[in-house]
Amino acid sequence: MALPPRPILLSLVCVAVLAPAAAAQPPLVPSGSFDTAFSMLNWSLIAPPDAEVGWSGVVDFDDAPDSGSLRILTSNGFIVAGGRSACRLARPGATFEFRAWYFSPSGSAGGTNSARLEFLENCSEGGLHVLLSPRVFSSAVDAWTLLEGSDVTPQGAGGVRVVVGATRSQAVALHAVYFDEVALPEPEIGASAAIAALSLLALRRRYT
Repeated sequence: MALPPRPILLSLVCVAVLAPAAAAQPPLVPSGSFDTAFSMLNWSLIAPPDAEVGWSGVVDFDDAPDSGSLRILTSNGFIVAGGRSACRLARPGATFEFRAWYFSPSGSAGGTNSARLEFLENCSEGGLHVLLSPRVFSSAVDAWTLLEGSDVTPQGAGGVRVVVGATRSQAVALHAVYFDEVALPEPEIGASAAIAALSLLALRRRYT
């Protein structure tokens, strides 16, 4: 009996392998939407002298009355104030994309807002720092503004997290910004890895 065409077999395997990976985790980091004050338990705050970092129930990306955002008030013009998200597992070579929305009202804005990735040796408490990705920054005001970027997990890293922050400019006394909807989606499987996985599955089917 003739075997079915191989391309059909591979396309079916491809769906079975790739579909679960795409839905493995939600895109937002834990407490990335800052729904309640308890969201701060999943964030490590960066609060240098002359800065206040915490939850705000006044400003929300979706204007939801029962949600909020991460508020940063800083009069420090030298040190970034902000927060680090919970760490998630990473493997060397995996590309992570991140995004974070921020709102800075012009009446109290006067600084730079930023987001970046931080790669750690592991996700245990006190995991050693391995690499900081380049900072994505903006000074736009009076509108929700998206900061987004990507970086490849370096060798020696087993964890990754998003870092958001703000720095006051020297021209003003205080800078205020609100961050919301911070996301770190599951990295997509690379083309080479997908081909290797499909080839292995095809060989197993052939010899079993």
